[in-house]
Amino acid sequence: MARTRPAALRDGDLASAVGNLRLDMQARYGLQVAVEWPSSPYPLPLASAVTVYRFFQEALLNVVKHADVDGATAELAVTEDSVTAEVRDEAAGCDPESGRPERGRPVGPGLITERARRTGGRVAGARDPGRGTNPPWPLPRPRRG
Repeated sequence: MARTRPAALRDGDLASAVGNLRLDMQARYGLQVAVEWPSSPYPLPLASAVTVYRFFQEALLNVVKHADVDGATAELAVTEDSVTAEVRDEAAGCDPESGRPERGRPVGPGLITERARRTGGRVAGARDPGRGTNPPWPLPRPRRG
């Protein structure tokens, strides 16, 4: 359960939580993860931070399981209207709708698509060949105040 909601998230620090996930992926699987993060901090509500963290966690595990590559990039971008999480790798890619339910639950890319739908976001279409298996995942930007 600690990997699902790491302690850093309780303190509102998504960047540290993803940084620790990056280190864990390297130690456990040898996956080198480059992180691209906004230059200005934008605090997210806990529920949104957990959702974004889970996306990164699932997407990076998909890279380990399916991509047969040694590196990936985890990126978070914040615009006026959305918070977009993306994991890129150099694998061939697949259709995000291809995750078949297992015992009634989506798996792999299907799980990411379902999580996006439940949080008001969406998976932004299938990737081009050579762009990996995890399409950008825009969520509505939570408003402050």
